[in-house]
Amino acid sequence: MTRPLIAVPARFSATTSALRYAAEVNARALIEPVWRAGGEPAGIHPADPAETDVAERLARFDGVLLPGGGDLAPHRYGAADTHAAVYDVDDLQDAFDLEVARRALDLGIPLLAICRGLQTVNVALGGTLEQDMGAPGAQGWFTAVQWHPEDTADRDPAQQALFDALVGEARERR
Repeated sequence: MTRPLIAVPARFSATTSALRYAAEVNARALIEPVWRAGGEPAGIHPADPAETDVAERLARFDGVLLPGGGDLAPHRYGAADTHAAVYDVDDLQDAFDLEVARRALDLGIPLLAICRGLQTVNVALGGTLEQDMGAPGAQGWFTAVQWHPEDTADRDPAQQALFDALVGEARERR
């Protein structure tokens, strides 16, 4: 049986140990649970949505995993000021991830959103965020969590079940 193809937007990295240049990466901790669940994870390049049709790019995928990462720029959800705790803002990453969230929901593509991914979906649907917590009309399947299940999915069946559910729904869509 062919594995359902799961799109995972890549993250920008200034350095990586195996490359001499800045890179686009996905964490093994995210990719391996998708693989264990029977999916085929595929990193996708975060291109400017003004220059590419994100819906067309996602159409060939059976599911989407929207990973964590840095903070969304506060202006994306209507905030006038930026709290000092906001970190690793990247406008291109924000624009791409927001469009991926919108198009996946519009197309009914199964979507698992993790941490920043949940925040991205919230903003894509018109919501706002609290910048610091002090240390929907979607057609398809959608689950979001505000923690990192990939951290323990290799040994915690409850965490792995999130990835299993994404791949299962993607298989059904196929």
